[in-house]
Amino acid sequence: MNQYINYGCYVRTLSDLHIDEPSEGLVITDTFSKVHYELSTDTPCDRSDLLGLDTEYQTGNLTILMDIKNKSPFTHIVKDSEGFLFAVQIRN
Repeated sequence: MNQYINYGCYVRTLSDLHIDEPSEGLVITDTFSKVHYELSTDTPCDRSDLLGLDTEYQTGNLTILMDIKNKSPFTHIVKDSEGFLFAVQIRN
C-alpha cells in the first residue's frame, strides 16, 4: 500500500522557559529529545503545503522527527527540506 500525507498543521518549538505558559495549540513533548512542539491545530496546512509535504515524503526528503503516540489525529512531527516543522497524518 502507498502511504500518503492526508492532512497537517503548522508546528513551532517551545523552550523549557515557556513550556508552562498558556498555549494556543496542542503541546506534545518528545521525551527522548526533550523538545516541546506546539501544534497550531486551528491553522491547518493549505493544499500547496500538503502537496509539497507529500512529494517530499514520497521521494524520501521529509525528515520524521517524532512518532505521535497519543490520541491526536496527527501521526508524526516532520521537518521539510526548508526546515519548517509540521504535524501530519500519514495514511495508507
